[in-house]
Amino acid sequence: MKDNLGISAEGFSYLRGLLIEKVGLKSTRYMSATEQLGIFLYAVVSDLPMRKLAERFQRSTETVDRVYHKIMKLFLRKGIYELAIQSTTQDTPLHISISSSPMYSPFFDDCIGAVDGTHIPVSPSFAERKSFRDRKGHITQNVLAICNFDMRFTDVLSGWEGSVADSTLWMEAHRLGAVSIPQGQYVLGDAGFPNCDYCLTPYRGVRYHLKEWEKANKRPRNAKELFNLRHAKLRNVIERIFGVMKRRFKILTLPRAFKMEAQARVVLALCVLHNILRDIGEWDDDDIEDENGPEDEDGDDVDQRQHRGEKPYNITKRERNRASAKRDAIAQAMWQDYSSHRRLG
Repeated sequence: MKDNLGISAEGFSYLRGLLIEKVGLKSTRYMSATEQLGIFLYAVVSDLPMRKLAERFQRSTETVDRVYHKIMKLFLRKGIYELAIQSTTQDTPLHISISSSPMYSPFFDDCIGAVDGTHIPVSPSFAERKSFRDRKGHITQNVLAICNFDMRFTDVLSGWEGSVADSTLWMEAHRLGAVSIPQGQYVLGDAGFPNCDYCLTPYRGVRYHLKEWEKANKRPRNAKELFNLRHAKLRNVIERIFGVMKRRFKILTLPRAFKMEAQARVVLALCVLHNILRDIGEWDDDDIEDENGPEDEDGDDVDQRQHRGEKPYNITKRERNRASAKRDAIAQAMWQDYSSHRRLG
């Protein structure tokens, strides 16, 4: 079961019970709830197209397609989505990975997680292909995600064209109300994001990828280099969670010939599934290691675009200056602490 469905027998039973209890998954006349969930999990974990899935389960392609979309929508119903995807609040305690480390505390005590965009291959219509072509020439959707240091997704925005830059997607996410960051707190983003009140980015023109530091094999020489090094180590959690997702769910690495709405929604559904699996301990050892890298009722599911334009958000020059001053203060305090410990050592 672990190889074919990405989950243990106990985890499968828990997940099936959760869908039955929270969003009303039911057996039909010709197919049990167990088989329906099994078809969906097998579809997202394997790299098989619908025709081969139909052969595997001895069902018609229409039946497999219908069940796949049905279970995907159940994961997006509010009863499941809001249970699994929980934004950080003012009452969320400081994570132990920061509070227990003198490298990060008190410098990053207001940090609640990391943000990044990841490109997922898609199969749009011919007319849409140009807008979905990313800067590497691939046809993708850009997915913005925020995760905490428990490697759980707290905010996700999917379905945007691969040509959309991360900074633009960040602005759109705020307009849509798709990100929720408490006042006075922030997430860590790479240089593709704007440095602002809610997102702290590294210094430009200074090494900030972990691979760059590995190649250099040198100690930080000044406050900016030290800040970028520790920023990169802490922000690496978002790279790890994307790596886990793409290893576990092969459907995220190969485009499927569904409508674009469905191709965007499956990413959200899998983020929900990831959080659930994380909560019940369905993890492999390599998941926590660093990466350097039919009855289809219209339910009350999540619509990320329904609030477009209702929350205008502009980053002013004053906010940028305020964020830069905060970053400088953190970098200087960090450097002074680092230098004093080196002298004592």
